[in-house]
Amino acid sequence: MNNHKHSSFLLFFQRFCLKPLVAAVVIFISVYLASVIADQKLQSWYLKIPQTFSLYSAIKPADNRKISMLDGCFHIFLDIGANWAITTRKLFEPHLYPGSPSLTYFDKYFGPDRLEKLSTDPKYICVVGFEANPRHTKKLKEVERVYQKCGWNVKMMTETAIYDQKGAVVTFSQGSWPDQNRTDVVGTIINPKHWRFSNKKGYTASVPTIRLSDFFHEHILNRLPNKRQSELKEDPKIVGKIDCESCEVELLFDLMNNGLLIKFNYMIVEYHHATVLEKGRKKRTETIKAMVEETARYCGEKTQNGTPHCKLEHTSSDDEEYRESQFPFPECGNKQSNHR
Repeated sequence: MNNHKHSSFLLFFQRFCLKPLVAAVVIFISVYLASVIADQKLQSWYLKIPQTFSLYSAIKPADNRKISMLDGCFHIFLDIGANWAITTRKLFEPHLYPGSPSLTYFDKYFGPDRLEKLSTDPKYICVVGFEANPRHTKKLKEVERVYQKCGWNVKMMTETAIYDQKGAVVTFSQGSWPDQNRTDVVGTIINPKHWRFSNKKGYTASVPTIRLSDFFHEHILNRLPNKRQSELKEDPKIVGKIDCESCEVELLFDLMNNGLLIKFNYMIVEYHHATVLEKGRKKRTETIKAMVEETARYCGEKTQNGTPHCKLEHTSSDDEEYRESQFPFPECGNKQSNHR
């Protein structure tokens, strides 16, 4: 009787427990081995991707780098706080602005014969301007359109703040909207309570921000060289103008913290410690000014082999000559722009 019960139990266990358990184990092992084999094949295929095919090949060059808006550009000028792009116009139309201080450094770094070189190589000089104030959008887009028609590589990033982080900020400007026919309409991303010229009737707008150090890496340092670079008996240069109504504090700290300030050949900055009311920001403005000046002095000193430590030159001023000028634009016919 006991043997019969024991035999029945074994049959029950074998049919309803052992067989399903064995089946489950077999299935588990099979799935595991299949996954390992598949993973090895996938890994082997994946490792071949960089050599054979790029998922982004349609939008990226063969070297898998990000496309720079300044690819092929030799010299670079950054017009930060472009306003009406008067400074940019001085670069391309110097005959309209005799005696302007900007012409001195344009001649020094880009050459007095730059227009002649631009006529044969439109990417000899490329300009990117940044302006957060929406009131200047119409004028800046007109400059961009006309200059690109002339074959000059000029891009105006309108309603865009260059800053020390990516995101968005509120820009404040004087007067009532729309008042687009004045170059003296001050726009700032600084709290209007801390700004000497702000008033309660000012206009506000939210604009996106681009981090300056990110832009520098992605579009300036990452750019492809000029096709004629080997023929040009000079080094490519980077010149920057910053007049952004106190945001120079964030921009210069961002450049210094990322080791990019000394990548500039020349930097002209208008510091706004005199127009900032908040004591902490006033002090920071004075501090960053001193730091940039000391960096430029160090760059100018010679090493033991007689070469400068770095190439940065710096001026703490602003060229306000011809600020209210509204000279007619050049007529370039139907010449197509070479800007990309």
